[in-house]
Amino acid sequence: MAQHVAEPTHLSGGWLDVILTRDDCALTDLSVHPPTISDHGLIIASIPFLCELPSYFLRQVRDWRSFDREAFRLALLDSPAIADPSALEGLPVADIFAVYETTMVDLLNRFLPTRQARVRRNPLSPWFDAECRSLRRGTRRLERRYRKSKSQMDRIAWIKSVRDMHKRYRGKERDYWEAKIATHADQPKRLWATFNALLGRGRADRSQSVPSFSADEYLTSFTNKVFNIRKDTDGSSPPVFPPTAFNLSTVTPVTSAELRRIILESPPKSCELDPLPTSLLQEFVDVLLPLLTVLCNRSIRDGILPASQKRSILVPALKCEGLDSNDPVNYRPIANVSFVSKVIEKIIAFQMTSYLETNNLLPGIQSGFRKGHSTETLLLRLLSDVYAAIDSSQLTLLALFDVSAAFDTVDHEILLKRLNVSFGFSGTLLLWLRSFLSERSLCVVHGSSRSSWVPAPFGLPQGSVLAPLLFIIYTSDLASLLASHALLAQLYADDVQAYQHCRASDAAATARAMSIAMDALGTWMSSNRLRLNSLKTKFIWLGTRQQLAKLDMVALAADFPHFIFSSVVRDLGVTLDQELTFAPHLNSLSRSCYYQLRQLRTVARSLTPTATATLVHSFVASRLDYCSCLYTGLPATRLSCLDRVLRSAARLIGRIPKYDHISIYMRDILHWLPARQRIEYRMAALVWRCLLGLAPAYLVEFCGPIQSARSSRSLRSADQGLLRVPFARTSARQKRAFAVVGPSIWNGLPLSIRSLPRTLSQTFLSQLKAVLFGRVGVGSASE
Repeated sequence: MAQHVAEPTHLSGGWLDVILTRDDCALTDLSVHPPTISDHGLIIASIPFLCELPSYFLRQVRDWRSFDREAFRLALLDSPAIADPSALEGLPVADIFAVYETTMVDLLNRFLPTRQARVRRNPLSPWFDAECRSLRRGTRRLERRYRKSKSQMDRIAWIKSVRDMHKRYRGKERDYWEAKIATHADQPKRLWATFNALLGRGRADRSQSVPSFSADEYLTSFTNKVFNIRKDTDGSSPPVFPPTAFNLSTVTPVTSAELRRIILESPPKSCELDPLPTSLLQEFVDVLLPLLTVLCNRSIRDGILPASQKRSILVPALKCEGLDSNDPVNYRPIANVSFVSKVIEKIIAFQMTSYLETNNLLPGIQSGFRKGHSTETLLLRLLSDVYAAIDSSQLTLLALFDVSAAFDTVDHEILLKRLNVSFGFSGTLLLWLRSFLSERSLCVVHGSSRSSWVPAPFGLPQGSVLAPLLFIIYTSDLASLLASHALLAQLYADDVQAYQHCRASDAAATARAMSIAMDALGTWMSSNRLRLNSLKTKFIWLGTRQQLAKLDMVALAADFPHFIFSSVVRDLGVTLDQELTFAPHLNSLSRSCYYQLRQLRTVARSLTPTATATLVHSFVASRLDYCSCLYTGLPATRLSCLDRVLRSAARLIGRIPKYDHISIYMRDILHWLPARQRIEYRMAALVWRCLLGLAPAYLVEFCGPIQSARSSRSLRSADQGLLRVPFARTSARQKRAFAVVGPSIWNGLPLSIRSLPRTLSQTFLSQLKAVLFGRVGVGSASE
């Protein structure tokens, strides 16, 4: 905000009258006239017209409203490629893909020819349709009639038409947004885009914002970054590949039923590389299935992915809010690849993952892109180890390492050799993986600009299905490397964190060991053509206030000047402070939730309670639940901010006044648990997944039954489904470590729930919620 009046405006010399504008609003000709008929002076200024003029751009569109689906289906059946796909078996793989693409493009252009359209960058209300325009024309006609006749009857008719028009507008708006919200309820990204559109906020994408740099400039920045990292790592010693005795050389062909399931379960996303939009492919999947089956199986059998399926369109996406949007470095390159390529990758990835998990080849501490693993499970294990150290009067030094452009600098030859030597991939499967990685090309699309196609000899396309799995394999040696330096570690994709426990008197020795390990990590990164960014690597000491007070931070900073010791760090979206009070994190979380509620309140009147509840669940409740198991054992005063957020959200959904009763509404209508019971519910659900073997092994080991303890005595508790609870000396471990709290919460559940068959997960969750509701009393109206 800016205040522009810089002189007294009152008769008595006071400075009472001001003009406040946004910072970017420049006033001209500002003058303050002396008071005359009033004791306040007249302020005159010229204010610029800040409303942006409509901006248009040209794009190619198809008239989907005139699309004849039945005629298109019949044309598909009549095409030679669909009528007899077996006739394509004798062709090379690339030719089969070319026939598919040519057939789909020709049919689509015949039934839905493209035309150039003039599109407004900031469109009018999307719910404003032909009926609304007709109502507006009729109302304006009645207005003109009244202004000409000055008749009272015409005036009444005009006013009634205006009221009916606005009433219909509100109904149209409400129905449109409710349908959009319901459609995207399970798609957070699309729901967020819908919410932004509902608020009238422009999306920072290529269609509604004028980029400050071109696609060629971003491509130059991207290639220079990769080239510089390659240059810095030139001359490094070659990596070492530990061998394995296991082997996988072939991929089982996919059946039509399996392929149909994969296609229908895939998100309906498309890009310009798809000859047929994914939504149409899914709609006519039964017609296209024989050809697609031949297509996928020939690629798998011959170990070849054609060049048409190895192209990527890079779309720059801002890494996070608050970064300079004019700097290409702050953008992450998201690769759009063809849908058929993704389908084949899923077939390959499923069989690779099954082989890796069956033979336990993936590092146990890697939680990224793995089923049952999450940032929450990783942090639970990390903090459980920290609380165990606190129980032994020890401190923990945690290092959060930063890797620069990890996915973009992966060396294909190193990856292929590691796949072969360390993971046993060979034969046709290795040939296909080599084909997938080699001779890739990319172009950048940013705003209305487009770069030329260039080779992509390095990196993994962020947006493909196989890239996450291949990156986990590429960095699999990090687990053994850090363990060889007596460090505990946790990995989440390219986020590497290592920690070691020690007494305060041994802090210098621990920091020295961490420094040696960081040097070894940097050497390994260079050998594998990655770069460890030591300037962004952060260190934090975790422990109790009493143990932290024993540290000589001045001496540690002097002995290790390359260490950036922090009192607060952000780890996978969670703010950790040294004493693990979570005060900074919960304060930030509350502010974020209240901001979302304020935004929702501005449009709540245009939505039904159901649509409002969907948005609240997506933008508020999901934030509260993210890694909420970490709050276990926090005092009630610390968790009270979460309860206040929940009550405010419930009042918004139910449109309940501030001082009316809310607890009954939350319990009986919304079925929301208070914050503490909500956390307990998530902890018990996680223990259930551990017992089913659906959670990471590093948490499952904490959930062993009592009879598996070392004692050979037969205990009555062994028949009641109880879990062993380790001894805890301090309240920190007793109340907050998953190793103790998880089994304790489970043992506190009724026997009827603990003894449920492990196949009845939904029954367990519903009965668990009922038990927790039974432990909660209904509060007062002022809660």
